[in-house]
Amino acid sequence: MCVYVHTLYYVYHRIPISTKIRLMKALMWPVATYGCESWTLRKNEGTRLDAFETKGLRKILGVSWTAKKSNEWVLNKAGVKRELLDTVKARKLAYYGHSMRKQGSCLEKEIMQGTMPGARGRGRPHTAWMDNIETWTGLSMEESIRITEDRDKWRKYGSRTAKEQNNFIMQKYKHQGQSMIQKIHSSLS
Repeated sequence: MCVYVHTLYYVYHRIPISTKIRLMKALMWPVATYGCESWTLRKNEGTRLDAFETKGLRKILGVSWTAKKSNEWVLNKAGVKRELLDTVKARKLAYYGHSMRKQGSCLEKEIMQGTMPGARGRGRPHTAWMDNIETWTGLSMEESIRITEDRDKWRKYGSRTAKEQNNFIMQKYKHQGQSMIQKIHSSLS
């Protein structure tokens, strides 16, 4: 029944495109992003999520990949922006904040902070779960842990998409400008 519903709403022409998109977000995205809070997102996973989103929109619009229409054209035709990757990032940031607010000693918290005993293997370190959080927020681990204690402050960070967060960070450092550069140079010398 579920597979039938998925294929039916793609090809049924009486359903408006906006409704088909809402059905895709309600029926397919939760299945595709199940457990996304625990994922370590690398560039490859981000590309796959974008491809999944675009493929669904192409099916809804009836545009084949052989039609030589760009992904941007498909997004404009559907009247939407890319949201799936930003949704995954927001859920991951919300989960991080929830976990860091736990009181006392917690295995989950220790693993996220990297305080587990043992040595790392040889070679280039893999992208860690915590690296995503540091990249998206622009905060060090200590700063982010401090901010997660205040739920409202952390929600502001979690509600922004990664792109908005990067713009916010760039503006912050743009205003601090020369003083930030001087601090870096003084710490190096």
